[in-house]
Amino acid sequence: MSDNLRASLLMIFAMLAFAVGDAFFKYLSVSIPPGQLILMSTGLGTSVLMIWGIAKGKTIAHRNLLSGKVFVRNFAEVFCGLLGILALLSNDLSLHTAVSQAIPIVVTVAAALYLREVISPLKVAMTLAGFAGVLMVVEPWSVSFKPAVWLSVGSVFAVALRDVVTRRIPKEVSSYALLFWSHMTSIPVALFLLWYRGESFVAIEPIVLILSILPVLFGLLGGVALTLSVRLGEASATTPFRYSRILFAFVLGVVVFKEEITTGMLLGSAVLVAAGLVLLRSDYRRARRMVSGVPALGQVGIPASRSPEERERAKS
Repeated sequence: MSDNLRASLLMIFAMLAFAVGDAFFKYLSVSIPPGQLILMSTGLGTSVLMIWGIAKGKTIAHRNLLSGKVFVRNFAEVFCGLLGILALLSNDLSLHTAVSQAIPIVVTVAAALYLREVISPLKVAMTLAGFAGVLMVVEPWSVSFKPAVWLSVGSVFAVALRDVVTRRIPKEVSSYALLFWSHMTSIPVALFLLWYRGESFVAIEPIVLILSILPVLFGLLGGVALTLSVRLGEASATTPFRYSRILFAFVLGVVVFKEEITTGMLLGSAVLVAAGLVLLRSDYRRARRMVSGVPALGQVGIPASRSPEERERAKS
């Protein structure tokens, strides 16, 4: 079995784990206040992170953690969690997951704008197609339209802001520190949900307590599988399988929650996936051309006739 095949299978498993974790959270929120469930999950997840960090000699402190970029990232993380949870509770699992497939498109365009890159006509066209796909999914013209679906759309932009800012954070700040403090942003989200929904802590039966571990467990399994997939295989081979999550969400939504999958959701999801894959292919080809050297040399004004040593001196 090749590395790309193993990585692709890991990516599919990760998407399945994330979808199952969302389904368990939505299912448990009926018997446990969402804020309490988040606090329980945060406590368990933080404990796991601390044990892992101590075992690996990791630290959660760094002077750059107080920088503006880290602050903006954590601020966006709060809204990711808040809007994502409210959207998951207020909408069908299948609908929320379908809308979230716009994240790669929004991140690609936002990153280009943030880094002041030239946006090609193809990228503009695929972005417009992606937003058209979102409209086809949410169907704002339908009589059954629920305004709560805009929470899912808002969570897409919050995730895009977080991911774009994360790329600009200095590499001296470890991924572990970012992950730990991002995890801690769930606490204000949980407290806000308890206040906003007028809920208080409730006693939990042992079987429900055991089930409440499952969203965290599947989230951790998905995160590990996703990391392994990214490190093992090529992005062009594994990234398309991220869209398998929508298939799993549709199946779980129909089987577990008796949701209805509309024609608009199917068509809109297909448009979103197609636009995302075209953008992925375009970025992959651009990266390949830059690595190959010829177009990249012309872009930076270095004649191709120079020797490799001269090119390196010119670049410096």
